[in-house]
Amino acid sequence: MKITKITSSTIIINIDNIKIVCDPWIENGEYYGSWFLEEKIDKKKSYELINNCDYLYISHIHPDHMSKKTLKNIKKDIKVLIHKFSSPFVKNNLNILGFNNILELNHGEQYNLAQETKIKIFAADDCNPEICGRIMGCTYDTDQIGKNSHQIDTCSVIFNKELSILNLNDCHVNLMEKTLNRVLNEHKKINYLLVNYSSAHSYPQCIQNLNISDKLKELYKMVICLN
Repeated sequence: MKITKITSSTIIINIDNIKIVCDPWIENGEYYGSWFLEEKIDKKKSYELINNCDYLYISHIHPDHMSKKTLKNIKKDIKVLIHKFSSPFVKNNLNILGFNNILELNHGEQYNLAQETKIKIFAADDCNPEICGRIMGCTYDTDQIGKNSHQIDTCSVIFNKELSILNLNDCHVNLMEKTLNRVLNEHKKINYLLVNYSSAHSYPQCIQNLNISDKLKELYKMVICLN
């Protein structure tokens, strides 16, 4: 098993001779030209690695995870794994971009990537409205809670008989406590945890007049405020 980080939340998981690329973001200028990658990357090599993958997993629609500029340069016949949201906004956008092999998975549904390797995609469902209402406003009507996936973010578990990899993406742990308990009940041991990007923001990482040390200090302040 091998995990290759390209940049930001863009990683490639190579397990049992199956390669899954997650949330590819290679091109600068997302969010209406305001977000840029801090790392300098070899675009040609990155696209070669991505286009050599068997599966593409898109966690959610935000442009630093579903970069339309990047997706235009990815082969359109790749198998795309997404969550089946109540509103098919991710699928519709992928269709517009020309992808024709899209697999929508229900909340926690198991899908066989290979004979021994499987994936489950979990939305940030089963949230506590008292928490999400304070953070971002609740999108649920009372009678919808627990029935359909309305939250934007998803996490995924890629696993075989020997190991499990949990990729949290942007999922806010406090908003999906029940879902995470389900993940841990179904997968007693998480061998690799890819921690989330819940503090993703244009500040401080996209501010050029701050050095790395200052950016880390500002990021720490933001995390304290969020918690």
